[in-house]
Amino acid sequence: IDGAAAVSAGGAAAAAVTGANMNPLGRWNEAVSTELSGNWTEAIRLYSLIAQDFGESQPNMATQAANRAMALREGLRNPGMRVQPPERA
Repeated sequence: IDGAAAVSAGGAAAAAVTGANMNPLGRWNEAVSTELSGNWTEAIRLYSLIAQDFGESQPNMATQAANRAMALREGLRNPGMRVQPPERA
């Protein structure tokens, strides 16, 4: 693949991923799955992005995502603390 084709192919893939990532329910479920798999650091990042990206269009979901990220951060700081499992959308 030449450089132009690689850039074009990469741009198409990035556009497809960006389009999929703008689905709030899909993003929420991705964050929940990541959390349930035990990868809390990545789940915190995903929840934080949801809160940031959907603050205006989905304020309730954005608030829930921010709260979820905060709960996981607290759970990481306090290993004995019980964190309630998340709800799927």
